[in-house]
Amino acid sequence: MLLKLSNHPYMSALYDPSCNPPADVPIDLDLDEELGEEMIREMMWKEMLHYHPQFFLTANAEA
Repeated sequence: MLLKLSNHPYMSALYDPSCNPPADVPIDLDLDEELGEEMIREMMWKEMLHYHPQFFLTANAEA
């Protein structure tokens, strides 16, 4: 699943297999497989704002 995600156009620029090779054993991240694209985008946005709150002001100013 993670390898599939890392090849998605939205995420592919963030993945470098030389730095982050695939795991040799299965990894269970306990993700809800039923999450839709919009929910994933919203979750990623909130995570980004958690670490970079300055973007909240920028995003609201452009809206």
